[in-house]
Amino acid sequence: MKYSLIAAETEKTKYDTLYTIVFEEDIKDKKQSYQPLALLDKKSGGLVAALIEKERITGKEGSVVSFYIEGKRYAFAGAGKEKKFNSRKMLTVAGKICKNAVAEKDKTIAIQMRTEEPVFYSRLIEAIETASYTFLEHFSEKKQKDKKIKLKDCIIIGVDNKETKKAVELGKIIGESRNFARTLVNQPSNYLTPSVLAKTIEETLKDQKVEILEKENIKKLKMGGLLGVNKGSKEDPRFIIIRHNPEKKKSGIKLALVGKAITFDTGGISLKPSLNMHEMKGDMAGGASVAALMKIAAELKIPLEIVGLIPSTTNMPDGNSTNPGDIFVALNGKTVEVQNTDAEGRLILMDALSYAVEHEKVTHIVDLATLTGAILVALGTITTGLFANDDKLANAILKATEKSGEYFWRMPMFDEYAKQLESKIADLRNIGGRNAGSITAAKFLEEFVSDTPWVHLDIAGTSYKDDHEYLSPSGTGETISTLTEWLLDFSK
Repeated sequence: MKYSLIAAETEKTKYDTLYTIVFEEDIKDKKQSYQPLALLDKKSGGLVAALIEKERITGKEGSVVSFYIEGKRYAFAGAGKEKKFNSRKMLTVAGKICKNAVAEKDKTIAIQMRTEEPVFYSRLIEAIETASYTFLEHFSEKKQKDKKIKLKDCIIIGVDNKETKKAVELGKIIGESRNFARTLVNQPSNYLTPSVLAKTIEETLKDQKVEILEKENIKKLKMGGLLGVNKGSKEDPRFIIIRHNPEKKKSGIKLALVGKAITFDTGGISLKPSLNMHEMKGDMAGGASVAALMKIAAELKIPLEIVGLIPSTTNMPDGNSTNPGDIFVALNGKTVEVQNTDAEGRLILMDALSYAVEHEKVTHIVDLATLTGAILVALGTITTGLFANDDKLANAILKATEKSGEYFWRMPMFDEYAKQLESKIADLRNIGGRNAGSITAAKFLEEFVSDTPWVHLDIAGTSYKDDHEYLSPSGTGETISTLTEWLLDFSK
């Protein structure tokens, strides 16, 4: 998508549709104080006022009403109440605009902005970029042609200065990187195996050092969890290491981003129900998000030393599969009784987290994982669960959601929950029972981060949706925007 920023519309401004963002207060204002609204009413000979009178144009959040004036198409995009407008609302409004533009087969749109805040320009572009994304790779050539989105250009009418230009570029980078992660998540498991995932990341992140560890090296590291989950798979596991180490960087900081990448999860011997199992191709969304964030770090030249760690395998039932009751030894030496082979994500993450602490000597860790179904029960599909052992790190990431517009909620991590993980035959077991499932999963991971400040994001509810209000079904790339905003703040 091509974006351009102009201070005001002129006769030379060419577009298929001009979208004007309006608040409910604008519509209720009889004096039409908002100039673009008044100008369009005058230009239409009072048509706008008539549509308002008939309550066709309301300004309600998510509403898009279009009309024609002298053969040109105009539309009002409702942003709700002005006092409640925030980054989340901006994402929704922009997403609805893009959805409408796609439906109308627009090639070029213009959007009359309603704010001078640079962060809203970032969210506008991010939403346009992600809402105009479609995953067409596996359709026939004819279907691809029919479904291909025609929208190519977006003109933003607003404040044209250094800050807003920078914000537009940031939104584009975030949106494109989210789409990269979404493509990985959307790929079926017969096309995206651990080896293909590793190769794709290596080819995409050409500006960073990518190291791919295969089975022999994984054995040397004594990653008992990753090897154990892989036992039933025909393809060997991969441990992907991505390094971002700029010359100019914040001293004393080395950050690990860790992402779970199970390219397909059957549950292993503890087999999942067949209903919706096809969605388990998305069980590598954490790894995809880490790859996207490392891509962003390179493009933005973020002045931090960052290592991305992605353990990857499938989890399959086989004559050689791990059995419930088996015991694994993690990289850090702790022993784990496997009571449920479908709690496999934490088993591969325990090795990756241990690696971050013991081999990389990192100062901070953030992991992302589609870890538990329990987080959907707790928070549904619109909120990411955040778990942490460090208030400062947790609060910094939560603060970043004010810019990103994404919903995060901090979950409890009281020591008493760890009792549910006690095993009679090993240091701990990999499940804590039915109650507090997402919390006990996080408490399990905590056993492998030592005293390192750490945040765990359970993205099982937010990474994959078939009913998003403006994104095409499947992968969402959520959390990437928040963590980008946090990285930018953290590097200052």
